[in-house]
This record gives sequence, structure tokens and C-alpha cells, in this order.
Amino acid sequence: MIGVGGRHEELHRTVAHLADLSGDVEIGSILSGRRAHLDLSGEALGTSAGQVIALTLARLLPRYCPQVSFSGASASLTPALRPLLGESEIGPTSLAALAARIWPNGSFTHAPASKGSVTIGVGRTGRMLDVGVGIDHQGAAQALRGRAAAIACAEARLPGMVAAALAAAGAARHLYPALLGAAPGDVCLGSGPSGGPLDLPVTPTLQRSHLVGVGAGGCAVVYALLCLEARGEIELLDPDAVDDSNLMRYILFDASHVGGTKSALAAGLLRTGGIVAEGHEAVLAEYLRRHPGERSRLETVICAVDSYRMRGNIAREIPRQILNAGTSAADFTVSRHGFNDGYACLRCLYPEVVGASDPASLAALALGLTAEEVGELMDTKAPVSELILRRVARHRQEDPESFTARRAGQPIDTLYNKAVCGGAAVARVRGEVFAPLAFGSALAGFLLAHAALDPTARPDRWFRADFGRHLEDPPLRGSRRVRDDCDLCSDEDYVEAHRRRWVDLE
Repeated sequence: MIGVGGRHEELHRTVAHLADLSGDVEIGSILSGRRAHLDLSGEALGTSAGQVIALTLARLLPRYCPQVSFSGASASLTPALRPLLGESEIGPTSLAALAARIWPNGSFTHAPASKGSVTIGVGRTGRMLDVGVGIDHQGAAQALRGRAAAIACAEARLPGMVAAALAAAGAARHLYPALLGAAPGDVCLGSGPSGGPLDLPVTPTLQRSHLVGVGAGGCAVVYALLCLEARGEIELLDPDAVDDSNLMRYILFDASHVGGTKSALAAGLLRTGGIVAEGHEAVLAEYLRRHPGERSRLETVICAVDSYRMRGNIAREIPRQILNAGTSAADFTVSRHGFNDGYACLRCLYPEVVGASDPASLAALALGLTAEEVGELMDTKAPVSELILRRVARHRQEDPESFTARRAGQPIDTLYNKAVCGGAAVARVRGEVFAPLAFGSALAGFLLAHAALDPTARPDRWFRADFGRHLEDPPLRGSRRVRDDCDLCSDEDYVEAHRRRWVDLE
């Protein structure tokens, strides 16, 4: 059922990594025979919040559980959500078809389920449930253990997305307790990353922003903007194309998107939802070289990249404000950064690791390249040249012709993940960092979108939540102070450039 290659290989190596951390080495037994069942109440699908919950769960579950069944009611789908389903009606049949597009080799049915490994109920259903998902009267997202949850706020779409991600996280612990720990108790989240209400105004407005990175977290930001029917203007920056292996984590994309450029695809979807959006096949530094006038319009950067090095490069461009999300295998952070204001800039929060353990050095060692070569390729996201591919092939004792043909056009991080990390993880190499399962990135991206759309500014600048073994624990909030040895905050040239660009204009 799991198969080989693409997202199947990605799931296998992620599970191998989690099994290694937990001490359980029986990967096959962990993956085999696991099934999820999603039951939809008619009352829930009569609300836009309930439809968002059902759609979000149908987009998350197949990414880590390749056997899902659907049952219950159907309803006419809210027009704004139709591009995300490809149908005008939401129900078991259309959601099973969506799941099949996400994982074509999976097993997805719309008949009443046989006994499943975990049953999730949307709204008040009559079925015996393992996880009930809903929204309470205060607009808080709920994932309840062993009982149904009502949808008390019919239009609370962002709480609906968060509730679905929390329920998906809880369901994963039912399915894979050896990896993620025992199933959680009741989980409730009622506020956004800066402490205000989780729910947002109907038709929220996005001030002109630049989204850097349309990976797992960035896809969740775009998905949230679409579900919320947000309005505004955004530039999306990412030079990479959608790869089959990405589909394990990217809530926005399915198999029909493989091969397309992430930024262009996401921008096209946003335009169907009424947002002014343009996609650019570039990282931020290259984008600013091509569009020098944009430096003076770099008011808000939404940072959804996956490396300390890339975050450092974004911080060096000194936007007025950076909204950032970062994920690990078990938790995520959402943070807000200015510059030269006494609080941590993005570089303060993510100081670059230098030495044998930093990502560029690790990749260079495995690929037979220098850390400088790998670092430059990571910065630009440029495809690896044929000359370098042949060097890597010789270093890894593979046939250069075959290796070059298979890896042509890949950026360095994709080359490293596919050519090296897949085998390394299965070989039980401890300490290697993997991105989380799909619901972790989705939670981070949904709350990053909240930070971008929240009309009120609050003091808290840093938010951390655990979606792994401690799902029930309350999130942490605070405001990190500037780091004394930050190579940006302590650099007079950066401070002066920021003052000229932003402070002198006020």
C-alpha cells in the first residue's frame, strides 16, 4: 500500500525517523493496516465552518494515512471553497475523490466503513467516535476525545481549520501511538498567536505582503487565505516546482499540480479567490535584484522557509516587519519581528549554526561538495548543474549518466533529501531533522495567516505550540529580547540602513 518513490518514500523515511527517536524499529508494522474514517453530520455541513473542517481533514488525512473512508451527509459547497475541492457539492463521494488525487495509490471509499483504526466525527454525529471536532460558543477550536463536538459558530472558518488540524494530530496519535504517544485528551485552542481571538472578521483584509516560501507552511497560509475569502495583495516567492514527494505535507496541492511552479500555482489559486497575487520564481534576494523598487515596499514579509540560513538572508534585507513560522518534528513557532527595537529580530531567533553540524556542511559531506558550494546553491535555490551532478554521482559511486538523468533540474536541498536522506533515515541515523507530518505544518501556516490578517496588534511576539506528544499542553507566548551578539542588530550599517528606509519616512 505504501509503495516506493515520491510521497510514499517520504512517508516511509519520516516514519523511520520518528521510529528511531522513539526506539521502535518495526516500521512495517507501524504503517500496515492503519485506517481512518471521517463521519460528516448534516448539521455541520450546513455551516461554512463545518465545510472548512471537513475539507481540511480530507486534505490532511490522506497525507499520512493512505486508507481513509468517508460517510455521512452531503451539502452544496460554499462557492469560495469549490476551487479547493473541484466540486460544487461536499460529501463522502467528493471527499473520497479528493483524497485519491492526493494519494493515487491509496484506498479511499465513500461507503459505510468497516472497523477503522480511528473514527473522526465532524459536528454532532451518531457514530461512536475516537475524535470529535468542532467549535465552541466562544469561537475556540476543539478536538474532543471519544465524543462529538458541536459547531456553535457557523462562520468561524479559521477556528475550523485549526480544529481540523488538531483533530488530525489527535487521529495520528490513535493510528501511530508507538511514534507519537498515547491518544490525547480534549484539546482546545481559542486564541491566535499574539493572544487575541482565534476567529477573524468576515472577509479579512491582507495588507500588501511578500510570502517567501510556498512549501508546507506557505501552502497552509495560501489555503487559509482562500478559505477565509481574504482580500488584499500579495507577492509569492519560491523558485521550486511541486514534486511528488511534497504531497505528503503540502495541504494546497495534489497530484494534478506535480511539475508546476509552486509560486505560480499558488498565485493562480489566490486570484480565483479575489486576491491580487503574483508568483515569482525567485528567492527574496534575487527578487529584489530584479525589482529594486520593491525594497521601499517591503513592509511585511511572511516568512515560511525551512532553514536558518534562508531566514538569515531574509532578515538581512531588513523589511519593516517579518512574520515567521518555523516547524520541527514535534512543535512549531509563530513569531513577529521588527528591527532595532529592543526585541529579537529574525536573525536573533535563528542564529546560523557554523561548523560540521550545520545543514550546508552536512549536505556537502554527503554529496562530495564544499560547504561554500552547497551554501550558495541553498541561497539561490538554483538547479544543480550537470557538472556538479556528475561530481556527486562519482562521490556516491553511482553511474553519472543515470544519476544526472534522474536528478536534472533539482535544487540542492531536493537532491540531498532524495539522494541521501531517504537512505540515511531508514538506516537509523539519529539526529537528522525532518519536517513534521502534514498537520504540524498546517497548524503553523494557519496561525501564520492569522498573524498576517489579525487587525489588532498585541504585545506578544512569540508563540510556540506542541503538536507531538504534548498536544493538550497550553501554548507558550512571550516576547524575546534582542540577542547581544546578533550580527545584524549589532551592525551599525544595518541599523542605519533600516533607519533611512523606514524611520526617516515616519
